[in-house]
Amino acid sequence: MGFNSFEDRLNANIDRNREAKKREDSAHIFETSPIIRAAYQKAHKVFAEDSIKPEEFEDIYGEDIIKRDKERVKELKTKFFEAGSAKIAADILEAIILEQTELADWFGPNATTVKTNEFDDYVNGVDGVFEFNVNNPERPASHMALAFDATFATKDGPIEKKMNRIRDEINRGQLATIKYFRSSDRRFHGKLSGVPRVIVGLEKDTIVELARLWVMGEKKALAEHPAQRMILEQVKRQLQTFTEYAFNANRKDLERAFAEPLAIVREIYAQKKDIPLGKLAHDRVNAEILARLDGFERRRR
Repeated sequence: MGFNSFEDRLNANIDRNREAKKREDSAHIFETSPIIRAAYQKAHKVFAEDSIKPEEFEDIYGEDIIKRDKERVKELKTKFFEAGSAKIAADILEAIILEQTELADWFGPNATTVKTNEFDDYVNGVDGVFEFNVNNPERPASHMALAFDATFATKDGPIEKKMNRIRDEINRGQLATIKYFRSSDRRFHGKLSGVPRVIVGLEKDTIVELARLWVMGEKKALAEHPAQRMILEQVKRQLQTFTEYAFNANRKDLERAFAEPLAIVREIYAQKKDIPLGKLAHDRVNAEILARLDGFERRRR
């Protein structure tokens, strides 16, 4: 029995090492791919051009607070860089979504995007903000914060942790905050609080495909890509779940905060729902997000 137990442990260790080596090799191939390297550089050009600059908020926070926030970001960056290919994939996906929302109406003709400052990215977990109804002067803009995840997550993985964060925010009655926020029409300048948060993710193979189209300048293929439908469905399903959760948790104010963008996203999704998903129907990150939503209410307390 002892020998069998030892042999089982030995085989289990060999299997774990083999799987770890596969993941390491896969990450290396991903990170060194010429397409991915070009897309990563392009993504950070997009961020440099579009992200909110903290210096614009000196009148609100003062020079010392802004300096302190920048130092905190420096410390956090070293931890995130250790994530390797997962962070690279997330950045590329984020940049593509931000750009295609503006250029190809991935979130409809009345949506625009705001790229957050690094402080709100690393500290508050908000990569970008969607603003809806910005082209409709009769309706105020509805802001929706987005947290991106581009990795295939298993139990206790990043998607589950992000879902737990959203659940905790609802239970506390305090949604996402963007410290350095400037609306796209520049009518709002300061801290934006009480913003609904959602998770968006696609697996790496899909991101590689999007990255290739993006780097090669395939605008038509990107504008029609089924990723937009999948992302919209992820957002819609999450907002539905979080609205119901807030209602059951007796958080009526938060219920309204989720229900308002949900109504908008439903309208947009209705226009995109007939886009064929093709092989994206088997996207593992999408499956993981939807699976976590199924258990969201059961873990209310």
